[in-house]
Amino acid sequence: MIKVKVDNVEMLASFDTGGSYGGLEITVKDAQKLKKKKLKDYGKDGYDDELVSLYNVSIDPQFTIDQIGIYKESGDDNSHVRKALGITEDNFLTFAYRFLSEYKTVWDYEHQKIYVLAY
Repeated sequence: MIKVKVDNVEMLASFDTGGSYGGLEITVKDAQKLKKKKLKDYGKDGYDDELVSLYNVSIDPQFTIDQIGIYKESGDDNSHVRKALGITEDNFLTFAYRFLSEYKTVWDYEHQKIYVLAY
């Protein structure tokens, strides 16, 4: 897991290789801070689940991305994930298919690093 930031809103992020689009769980207060320019509704998927886009996600000072069409989740949706991973932070972002399809990644388990490479 890594810490990321959108403007002044910090969140914990994880990587999911299981095939979902990715997701965002965010407090109402922080969502309001980002709503005009950084967090926008994207519509719904085929199952009528709400999707959002999150812009200018800073993974580190040299790597900023946009997450387009990820699930907007609630604490109830992710309670099992939060419990299993020991997540206590209010804001939680999951990088999944929408992120992983854009980059080549190298997973160095021994040193607990993920290298992200452009195609």
